[in-house]
Amino acid sequence: MAPRVIRRIVFLAILAAGGPVLAQSLPPTLSMRSDESFTDLRTGETVLRGSPTILDEGLLLAAGEIRLNVKSGVATATGNVVLTLIPEKISPRLVSDSATAPGTVRLLADRLVYDINAHSF
Repeated sequence: MAPRVIRRIVFLAILAAGGPVLAQSLPPTLSMRSDESFTDLRTGETVLRGSPTILDEGLLLAAGEIRLNVKSGVATATGNVVLTLIPEKISPRLVSDSATAPGTVRLLADRLVYDINAHSF
């Protein structure tokens, strides 16, 4: 086999093994969206870019870039960070960048570290 084919097989094997780990390590209430995502093989972090957001119980986190360490359960958001705390009675779908639903609280920062497992920042 050519080295190029072997590299592709190894890459696909790593990708296939990493998918279940990511899904098993994160709470089922967590959802992530971005225009671009990849895994930094040097650090093991999942990097979300292009309007990335994390929606978890009671909060919406948006930034220029979000780096998610699956092993530790820590997400580090950088660049125009907006953390929106959402009251339980309001659907997260009502909260957008252009409008704030009654009772929500917003925190603006350059960098924010969010512990997904402890629900703290």
